[in-house]
Amino acid sequence: MQNHAGALNTSPHDAQSIAKRSLALSAVVCRVNLERFAGQREPEALRQQVLEWVDKLELWDDLEPTERRTLQAALGSLDYSVVLRSSWHVEGLAILSWSLKYSKFPPLDRKVDPHEVTDSLWFLNDDAQDIISTAELRPTVQIDAARELLYAIHVRVRDYNRNKNKVYFPDYIEESWLTALKIDRAQIFAQDDLAICGKTFDMVSEEQLHEFECIINERHRAIIWLTEEYPSYSGTPVDT
Repeated sequence: MQNHAGALNTSPHDAQSIAKRSLALSAVVCRVNLERFAGQREPEALRQQVLEWVDKLELWDDLEPTERRTLQAALGSLDYSVVLRSSWHVEGLAILSWSLKYSKFPPLDRKVDPHEVTDSLWFLNDDAQDIISTAELRPTVQIDAARELLYAIHVRVRDYNRNKNKVYFPDYIEESWLTALKIDRAQIFAQDDLAICGKTFDMVSEEQLHEFECIINERHRAIIWLTEEYPSYSGTPVDT
């Protein structure tokens, strides 16, 4: 398999813009996770704290229109589709945090912990402005490796969903990507195909496969946004 032709060796976004997007997305992820606590005093107080934090960091212009409405909406008033879609954004946020050197590259076959991801970016911390002012991206070789690896994995998952086939997955992967990202081969391969939780496709449930594709889809979106110019983060196409 050839490398993804669209991969770039620089980001069109400066590190400060990526940091602002990360902090803004942290606020959105927190807000939608509060939705199930409508009518409770402490979650509503936390929602207000999030709004004040966004004000303090002057992040409103870094939020998309739908994200601004989400933050400002009363608890219990959001459509389920908005909550579901925005909740999955934490997987992309993990990639943005990693790109800014605030966390390790996330395990490929399991969901991240939302609290760990937002905490890595000093969410609700008074000193979070430092995330913006000192923002610095990882080396190009690591960003490119992440783009290529996530693309290859996404292609394989969609291929299996369509064809229920088996392939020799090492042909999809270059060792240099794994080296750059410090990923053990055992995380990637199972009987020479893509591994999901250490198992082959035929050994995982449909629910596990769907969850895995959602994880990869959102992480792939984040790395595409990071390396290409699109008018919005949520509108970034995730093509394979």
